[in-house]
Amino acid sequence: MSFCPWTARLPRSARALAALKSVFAFGVNNGLLVVNPAAGVRVSRRARGERTRLPYTVEEARGLLEASSKLAGANHWLPWLAAYTGARRSELAGLKTGDVQQIEGTWRLVIEDSNGRRIKTASSRRTIPLAPALIDAGFLQHVDATKASGRVFPEVATDALGTCGAAWTKWYGRWSRTIAPDRRKVFHSPRCCCARRSARRFTRTQQQPHGATIRGRTD
Repeated sequence: MSFCPWTARLPRSARALAALKSVFAFGVNNGLLVVNPAAGVRVSRRARGERTRLPYTVEEARGLLEASSKLAGANHWLPWLAAYTGARRSELAGLKTGDVQQIEGTWRLVIEDSNGRRIKTASSRRTIPLAPALIDAGFLQHVDATKASGRVFPEVATDALGTCGAAWTKWYGRWSRTIAPDRRKVFHSPRCCCARRSARRFTRTQQQPHGATIRGRTD
């Protein structure tokens, strides 16, 4: 079997399918298989320009934050944290109270591996400064109130795979669509949403890395 250089430029799923086709073709050519079961199988691709995740508009982001401010616990704070930090759902839902720390005079979220929160990549291990809007809205008081449980959001369940917040996300999807009906706008939409502008301005004044670094990416 020979390596096809063009497959290196394909998406991971397409590369895996190409490899399977080669393996099955080898079996057919050597009398081990009658037919190649992967023959004719194709990886579905999105139409050019189509996106599976869209950012919220400013009006939608404002509406979501205003609506969530009337709720309690995770339903209140997770949308706010997503908007002002751009962090992933599992990173926020799995926060321990000890992850909220004051470092060199700045309150931060410390994102590390822990029970109920698996870090996606090495660059995901980071600290995220808390925007003044979160502090002014009372997030630190919420953290103090949940210290006995050890978790910032003890009501958010962890599933059998150890992922925190998967079930909560289903509630969020139903709730958020009353304000932003497009199903391509999801909890992770703030990772590319202009609602984080205030958080970026804050991090620039603190002379801390922002953008992809805060989101836990190496763009």
